[in-house]
Amino acid sequence: SQPAQMLVARAATETDMTDAADIDKIAGELEEILQRFRSHALWGELARAPKVFRELDFVMQLGPAVLRGQIDLLYQDQVGKWHIVDYKSDRIGDEGTAEHVKRYELQMLLYAAAMSGHFGEPPVEAVLYFLRPAKIEALKLGQAVVKAALARAEKLAGKLITARRTGNFQPSARPTCQSCPYKQLCLADMKH
Repeated sequence: SQPAQMLVARAATETDMTDAADIDKIAGELEEILQRFRSHALWGELARAPKVFRELDFVMQLGPAVLRGQIDLLYQDQVGKWHIVDYKSDRIGDEGTAEHVKRYELQMLLYAAAMSGHFGEPPVEAVLYFLRPAKIEALKLGQAVVKAALARAEKLAGKLITARRTGNFQPSARPTCQSCPYKQLCLADMKH
Protein backbone atom coordinates (compact mmCIF):
# COMPACT_ATOMS: atom_id res chain seq x y z
CA SER A 1 0.00 0.00 0.00
CA GLN A 2 1.15 3.51 -0.81
CA PRO A 3 1.61 6.25 1.80
CA ALA A 4 -1.49 8.41 2.26
CA GLN A 5 0.45 11.60 1.46
CA MET A 6 1.44 10.23 -1.95
CA LEU A 7 -2.11 9.06 -2.74
CA VAL A 8 -3.65 12.40 -1.79
CA ALA A 9 -1.02 14.40 -3.70
CA ARG A 10 -1.61 12.30 -6.83
CA ALA A 11 -5.41 12.64 -6.54
CA ALA A 12 -5.15 16.40 -6.00
CA THR A 13 -2.94 16.74 -9.08
CA GLU A 14 -5.24 14.56 -11.22
CA THR A 15 -8.30 16.58 -10.19
CA ASP A 16 -6.49 19.91 -10.46
CA MET A 17 -7.18 20.71 -6.79
CA THR A 18 -3.65 21.32 -5.59
CA ASP A 19 -4.40 24.91 -4.57
CA ALA A 20 -7.84 24.32 -3.06
CA ALA A 21 -7.20 21.28 -0.91
CA ASP A 22 -5.39 21.09 2.40
CA ILE A 23 -3.36 18.07 1.33
CA ASP A 24 -1.67 17.49 4.69
CA LYS A 25 -4.98 17.45 6.56
CA ILE A 26 -6.59 15.11 4.02
CA ALA A 27 -3.53 12.84 4.00
CA GLY A 28 -3.61 12.65 7.81
CA GLU A 29 -7.27 11.65 7.80
CA LEU A 30 -6.65 9.10 5.06
CA GLU A 31 -3.72 7.61 6.97
CA GLU A 32 -5.94 7.15 10.04
CA ILE A 33 -8.61 5.46 7.90
CA LEU A 34 -6.01 3.15 6.34
CA GLN A 35 -4.54 2.23 9.73
CA ARG A 36 -7.99 1.33 11.11
CA PHE A 37 -8.73 -0.74 8.01
CA ARG A 38 -5.43 -2.63 8.26
CA SER A 39 -6.31 -3.68 11.81
CA HIS A 40 -9.90 -4.66 10.95
CA ALA A 41 -10.91 -8.32 10.52
CA LEU A 42 -12.03 -7.59 6.95
CA TRP A 43 -8.41 -6.81 6.00
CA GLY A 44 -7.35 -10.30 7.10
CA GLU A 45 -10.31 -11.90 5.36
CA LEU A 46 -9.36 -10.19 2.11
CA ALA A 47 -5.72 -11.21 2.52
CA ARG A 48 -6.80 -14.87 2.79
CA ALA A 49 -9.41 -14.71 0.01
CA PRO A 50 -8.64 -16.98 -2.95
CA LYS A 51 -10.29 -14.53 -5.38
CA VAL A 52 -10.74 -10.76 -5.11
CA PHE A 53 -12.19 -8.47 -7.76
CA ARG A 54 -12.00 -4.68 -7.34
CA GLU A 55 -14.10 -2.05 -9.11
CA LEU A 56 -16.14 -4.68 -10.91
CA ASP A 57 -18.36 -3.14 -13.60
CA PHE A 58 -21.73 -4.69 -14.39
CA VAL A 59 -24.71 -4.09 -16.65
CA MET A 60 -28.14 -5.62 -16.13
CA GLN A 61 -31.63 -5.24 -17.50
CA LEU A 62 -34.00 -3.74 -14.96
CA GLY A 63 -37.49 -3.86 -16.39
CA PRO A 64 -37.66 -1.06 -18.95
CA ALA A 65 -34.21 0.27 -18.01
CA VAL A 66 -30.58 -0.79 -18.17
CA LEU A 67 -28.63 -0.44 -14.94
CA ARG A 68 -24.89 0.11 -15.05
CA GLY A 69 -22.87 0.01 -11.89
CA GLN A 70 -19.59 -0.78 -10.25
CA ILE A 71 -19.08 -2.95 -7.21
CA ASP A 72 -16.20 -1.75 -5.03
CA LEU A 73 -15.09 -5.26 -4.13
CA LEU A 74 -16.22 -8.84 -4.63
CA TYR A 75 -14.34 -11.65 -2.95
CA GLN A 76 -14.59 -15.38 -2.50
CA ASP A 77 -13.95 -16.70 1.00
CA GLN A 78 -11.97 -19.83 1.79
CA VAL A 79 -15.05 -22.06 1.60
CA GLY A 80 -16.02 -20.75 -1.83
CA LYS A 81 -18.77 -18.30 -0.83
CA TRP A 82 -18.95 -14.86 -2.45
CA HIS A 83 -19.17 -11.55 -0.56
CA ILE A 84 -19.77 -7.99 -1.78
CA VAL A 85 -18.03 -5.09 -0.05
CA ASP A 86 -18.89 -1.45 -0.61
CA TYR A 87 -16.76 1.22 1.03
CA LYS A 88 -18.56 4.26 2.43
CA SER A 89 -16.89 7.48 3.52
CA ASP A 90 -19.97 8.92 5.27
CA ARG A 91 -19.37 11.04 8.32
CA ILE A 92 -21.17 9.12 11.04
CA GLY A 93 -22.67 11.13 13.88
CA ASP A 94 -24.67 10.16 16.93
CA GLU A 95 -27.23 8.45 14.69
CA GLY A 96 -24.79 5.60 14.14
CA THR A 97 -24.50 3.51 11.01
CA ALA A 98 -28.03 2.02 11.00
CA GLU A 99 -29.57 5.10 9.35
CA HIS A 100 -26.84 5.08 6.73
CA VAL A 101 -27.41 1.40 5.98
CA LYS A 102 -31.02 2.15 5.03
CA ARG A 103 -29.79 4.60 2.38
CA TYR A 104 -27.65 1.96 0.70
CA GLU A 105 -29.79 -1.14 1.10
CA LEU A 106 -31.32 -1.15 -2.39
CA GLN A 107 -27.93 -0.40 -3.97
CA MET A 108 -26.39 -3.40 -2.21
CA LEU A 109 -29.30 -5.67 -3.10
CA LEU A 110 -28.98 -4.68 -6.75
CA TYR A 111 -25.28 -5.52 -6.62
CA ALA A 112 -26.32 -8.93 -5.27
CA ALA A 113 -28.87 -9.28 -8.08
CA ALA A 114 -26.19 -8.51 -10.66
CA MET A 115 -23.93 -11.17 -9.17
CA SER A 116 -26.85 -13.61 -8.96
CA GLY A 117 -27.23 -13.30 -12.70
CA HIS A 118 -23.58 -14.25 -13.06
CA PHE A 119 -23.32 -17.00 -10.43
CA GLY A 120 -26.88 -18.37 -10.52
CA GLU A 121 -27.36 -17.49 -6.85
CA PRO A 122 -26.71 -14.39 -4.76
CA PRO A 123 -23.55 -13.92 -2.74
CA VAL A 124 -23.94 -14.88 0.92
CA GLU A 125 -23.69 -11.29 2.12
CA ALA A 126 -23.25 -7.70 1.09
CA VAL A 127 -21.10 -5.65 3.45
CA LEU A 128 -20.99 -1.90 3.91
CA TYR A 129 -17.63 -0.93 5.35
CA PHE A 130 -17.80 2.56 6.86
CA LEU A 131 -14.27 3.91 6.54
CA ARG A 132 -14.19 6.56 9.26
CA PRO A 133 -15.48 4.47 12.19
CA ALA A 134 -14.04 1.25 10.67
CA LYS A 135 -17.38 -0.45 11.15
CA ILE A 136 -19.09 -3.13 9.10
CA GLU A 137 -22.81 -3.50 8.51
CA ALA A 138 -23.77 -6.69 6.69
CA LEU A 139 -26.92 -7.47 4.76
CA LYS A 140 -27.77 -11.15 4.61
CA LEU A 141 -28.83 -12.20 1.16
CA GLY A 142 -30.98 -14.89 -0.37
CA GLN A 143 -33.06 -15.54 -3.47
CA ALA A 144 -36.27 -14.09 -1.98
CA VAL A 145 -34.57 -10.90 -0.76
CA VAL A 146 -32.89 -10.31 -4.10
CA LYS A 147 -36.08 -11.06 -6.05
CA ALA A 148 -38.03 -8.52 -3.95
CA ALA A 149 -35.29 -5.91 -4.47
CA LEU A 150 -35.43 -6.46 -8.23
CA ALA A 151 -39.20 -5.96 -8.26
CA ARG A 152 -38.80 -2.78 -6.20
CA ALA A 153 -36.06 -1.47 -8.49
CA GLU A 154 -38.06 -2.27 -11.63
CA LYS A 155 -40.99 -0.28 -10.21
CA LEU A 156 -38.67 2.64 -9.43
CA ALA A 157 -37.14 2.46 -12.91
CA GLY A 158 -40.59 2.59 -14.50
CA LYS A 159 -41.55 5.61 -12.39
CA LEU A 160 -38.27 7.34 -13.20
CA ILE A 161 -38.78 6.81 -16.92
CA THR A 162 -42.31 8.19 -16.67
CA ALA A 163 -41.11 11.18 -14.66
CA ARG A 164 -38.35 11.93 -17.19
CA ARG A 165 -40.78 11.69 -20.10
CA THR A 166 -43.39 13.91 -18.46
CA GLY A 167 -41.01 16.23 -16.57
CA ASN A 168 -43.10 15.63 -13.44
CA PHE A 169 -40.81 14.71 -10.55
CA GLN A 170 -42.28 14.33 -7.07
CA PRO A 171 -40.26 16.12 -4.35
CA SER A 172 -39.41 14.27 -1.15
CA ALA A 173 -40.39 15.14 2.37
CA ARG A 174 -37.56 13.13 3.97
CA PRO A 175 -35.24 15.19 6.23
CA THR A 176 -32.11 13.86 4.52
CA CYS A 177 -33.34 15.17 1.18
CA GLN A 178 -33.96 18.76 2.22
CA SER A 179 -30.39 19.88 1.56
CA CYS A 180 -29.99 17.87 -1.65
CA PRO A 181 -29.32 20.01 -4.75
CA TYR A 182 -31.43 17.54 -6.76
CA LYS A 183 -34.45 17.56 -4.47
CA GLN A 184 -36.65 18.77 -7.32
CA LEU A 185 -35.89 15.53 -9.13
CA CYS A 186 -36.45 13.30 -6.13
CA LEU A 187 -38.54 10.18 -6.44
CA ALA A 188 -38.74 9.46 -2.73
CA ASP A 189 -42.50 8.99 -2.71
CA MET A 190 -41.88 5.56 -4.20
CA LYS A 191 -41.87 3.39 -1.11
CA HIS A 192 -41.08 -0.27 -1.15
